[in-house]
Amino acid sequence: MAKESQTEFRPLSEHTIQLLARLQAGETVWLKASGESMSPLIQGGDVLEVIPSLRIEPGMIVLVNTPWGVRCHRVMSVEGGQITLRGDSLHSEEKVLREQVLGEVRTVWRGKRYFSPTGGRWWFYGLLHTHAPRFMHGLRKVWRWSRRQKRQKV
Repeated sequence: MAKESQTEFRPLSEHTIQLLARLQAGETVWLKASGESMSPLIQGGDVLEVIPSLRIEPGMIVLVNTPWGVRCHRVMSVEGGQITLRGDSLHSEEKVLREQVLGEVRTVWRGKRYFSPTGGRWWFYGLLHTHAPRFMHGLRKVWRWSRRQKRQKV
């Protein structure tokens, strides 16, 4: 979830190990997101409902266990046992093995509101991220610029 350097190994906390064990046992878990690698879909402080998932498809948001910590990123492609992931606000992709995928993000809670990352307008947003990443990169630049302009007016 948090953007980390690829050279820093980050051991998992005891709390994270317990959550991973619950996911592997087939339970639904709730996690608080940190970082901005998946913004604007998932922002720091959002609460994620993560369910165990047997299917992995391009466009879905998954929780993965990497040597640099647990991350929540979008599936860009699936080729055999290797999965290519990328955060919505990142340029770089990372490849992980199927065994590293812990679950699928089913619901995102932001305050008292919640939404499905695969439903409604977010389904289309995911489709564009998966099939037109350059277009989405330009759109993110415009979105960030507009946020800066709003902050400057206040």
